[in-house]
Amino acid sequence: MGIPNYNNNDKTKLWDGLVIAIEPFATNGDGLVKEGKRSSNYRWPGTTKIPRDSNTRDVLKFIKEEFNTLPFAKRYLVKKFPLPKINFALLTLLKDEILYEYPQLPEKSGGIVSQHEHTILVGDKPKIITKHD
Repeated sequence: MGIPNYNNNDKTKLWDGLVIAIEPFATNGDGLVKEGKRSSNYRWPGTTKIPRDSNTRDVLKFIKEEFNTLPFAKRYLVKKFPLPKINFALLTLLKDEILYEYPQLPEKSGGIVSQHEHTILVGDKPKIITKHD
């Protein structure tokens, strides 16, 4: 669950055990984004389709085990598979609508953007789980 940095009139209450992302953006532009080109960031949305190619099935199995339905970057796959195998698998998974690829979100007026994020586990004492000691 993401928490927007503007008032969208959402009345959702947070609960113990909920994991939220706080992702502030700062810009010298208008503060609006547009959908841009491909990003190399993906998510498996939980589809049950199975790829025909065994190499692609290997990559998908790793994605499911490591990330489940959480977003991941292409670079995270390089630790496990050679780049040609990854490229072929990602193209196949996208073509077969087994993966979703996030587009880049450039600032609409061309402004410079700075972004940072933390993931927080909600509870009596909220814990920043992306913070390294």
